[in-house]
Parts: sequence; C-alpha cells; structure tokens
Amino acid sequence: MKILLINKYWRHAGGVEVHAFQVADWLENMGHTVIPFAMNEPDTLPNKYQSYFPDQVDFRGSTIRETSKGVLRATISSDSRRLLRQLIADEKPDAAYVLHIYHQLGTALLNELDEAGVPTVLSIHDYKIACPNYRLYSESESTMCLSCLDGKLNYVTAPTVKRCWNNSAGAGVALTLEAVSTKIRRSYLKPQVVTILNSIQRRAALFAGVEESRIHTVPHPVELHSRRPQPGPDSPFL
Repeated sequence: MKILLINKYWRHAGGVEVHAFQVADWLENMGHTVIPFAMNEPDTLPNKYQSYFPDQVDFRGSTIRETSKGVLRATISSDSRRLLRQLIADEKPDAAYVLHIYHQLGTALLNELDEAGVPTVLSIHDYKIACPNYRLYSESESTMCLSCLDGKLNYVTAPTVKRCWNNSAGAGVALTLEAVSTKIRRSYLKPQVVTILNSIQRRAALFAGVEESRIHTVPHPVELHSRRPQPGPDSPFL
C-alpha cells in the first residue's frame, strides 16, 4: 500500500516527529510505501516528494507579512491543498496517516483527503481539536484552561479575551479565525478514524463532534528492558 504520512515538519523537531518517523519505519518494514507531506524548510530531511511540500510559514511571524501568510495558511490553505491534491493525483495513495497539520499546513487538508476519497486516520497528540491554542493552558494566566471545553462557542471569544497564547489578543484573533474556519468546514469530522491517548482527548474529540465509534484509544508503547537500573541511596522512591 501507498500511505501518506502528513505532519507539519519532516525533520526531528519534537516528540510527534519521533512518533512520525517510527510509524514510517514500521510501515516500510511491513512492506508499505510511505509518502511524506510537510512544510519545505531549510532543515527538512531530503526525500523524493519534497517538490510537493508547501513553502515554510511562521504562524508566530515577527512581521505583519509573515503573520498574515501564516494565518492564510491556517485558515484557507489554498497552496497546501493544491500541492496535496497534485500529490494525490500523481501517487494515488491508498490511505493517509495525519498528525499535526494545524497552523503551518492547515486543517483544510482533512477536507482535501475526504474529497479525494483517501481513507484517513487522524492521530491526536494534543488538544487542538477543541482548544484553539492546543495545550489547554493559558500563557497569560500561567494555568490550565478548559474554557473552550466548557461552552459551545467559547472558542470564538476565549482566545482573544483570555489572551491565552503569547498573552496576545492579536494571537487570540488568529486562533479564533483558524478554529471558526475549521468548524465551518467540519474538517475534524472527515477522518474515518481518530486515535487518542487519554480521556481528556476523548472528551475534546467528542466536544468537536467526532462520532464516538470513530474514536480509538492507542496508548504510547513503552519499551521494557530485561535489566532495569536500581534506585540509588538518594532516590525519592526509596
């Protein structure tokens, strides 16, 4: 099978990317062909599909021009949709595994996959599906925040009023525009399967309108070694 693996970064950026490359290795070891789709950055790992990657954008741009370009990518995503559409037409993938696409690629890619008839798994690793700033955390208040899970329309006002990202009302407006456009397109309702890690993510997915039958818990595996380090005399577990 040909499987699209879509994530905003195709480089070693963080934990999600570690997961992405492990999934890619696992799929390839099973005999499948992995087709990556991500932003084209200076440190993007070279691959044969890189010509399809949309240009780099910065959602937290230092200039108005950069920020505007990032907001357009997050809300309309016309360039990333066009390039994904071309990749699908050329490679004819059998399925897609989608990780982090918000901000730098755009949630509209879920609609593109649906329109192309590509069966899709959305793998959730944070709370973006119901929380515009994706962390359930307010930077202005330095505390956990569940505002957008406590009211159906709070995602429209809370990011700006609470200044939950960068302590900035402007950033809040950008997050709201992204959330509203995603809601109007019903993007999160398009994947056939949504995988989660915990009960809060389940609550967030249900809150976003995902059918419960499509939600599946897939916990991160932990590799256990035959020999485990013994706690020392200063261990807090003694």
